[in-house]
Amino acid sequence: MLLSALNARAQDRYDTYVEHLKTCPNCWKAPHTRCPDGQALCRAYLAAAKPTS
Repeated sequence: MLLSALNARAQDRYDTYVEHLKTCPNCWKAPHTRCPDGQALCRAYLAAAKPTS
């Protein structure tokens, strides 16, 4: 999915998730890991980006 195709809510959630990743050292301790907050932000983004139909 292209970022330009995201709805405003999903785009906002994505931006929040990316900002968290940039500042959270715990999200980068091991490959493919996220802290609990990072996991929750990712789930929120994915839920907002999921097509409704």
